[in-house]
Amino acid sequence: SVPRLEPEATPAISRSPWRDGAFLAFLGLMTLLMIALFQLNGTYPLYVHNDLGRSEAMLGVLFGANTLLIVLFEMVLVHKLRGVSPARLVGPGAFLLCAGLALMPLGASFAWLLFTVVVWTAGEMLAMPLVESIVADRADEKSRGRYMGLLTMSFGLALVIAPVVGMPVYEHRGANTLWLGCGVVGVLLWIGFAIVGARLSRSQARVDSNADASTRP
Repeated sequence: SVPRLEPEATPAISRSPWRDGAFLAFLGLMTLLMIALFQLNGTYPLYVHNDLGRSEAMLGVLFGANTLLIVLFEMVLVHKLRGVSPARLVGPGAFLLCAGLALMPLGASFAWLLFTVVVWTAGEMLAMPLVESIVADRADEKSRGRYMGLLTMSFGLALVIAPVVGMPVYEHRGANTLWLGCGVVGVLLWIGFAIVGARLSRSQARVDSNADASTRP
């Protein structure tokens, strides 16, 4: 008898991140958030040392407090919020991170500086740990590398842009303008992430629904 030839499976069409409008909007917001975060690498030490007159040792204590808070509480926080959609956490996290920077002009004591570290560290813990999972869930198996690559590229771009934006503002407009500007950015990011997060959820639900329909006999 002639053997029956099984029809070849149609290869799945890989999603392109360049055609994923919701993802590109998310990437733009993440770049803006990272520009604010990377001020901690440049203008923040200058502000603490030059404007507030704190020693390098005190600056080390502030960064050490940030690291200690992350070590002690980040995984606990992620576990407690496990049932919450990651896309819903990035916006409030971005706002807290920027708010911590915006609060700095309101005080000059070391205790106040330490308080602002707690605020922006809380935002960092909310916004950053689950970003990769949001991107990974957005992509399919074939395109996941491209999605993650674009995320990494956005971080690198923000690292380059941060001093180009932050340093001139700090030098010509003053530190207070820079930090209050970060607060305004935080509000915009919260609104932006809320809108984009809703778009991501809706489009992902449609993709999952279509995938379920295609697997039904």
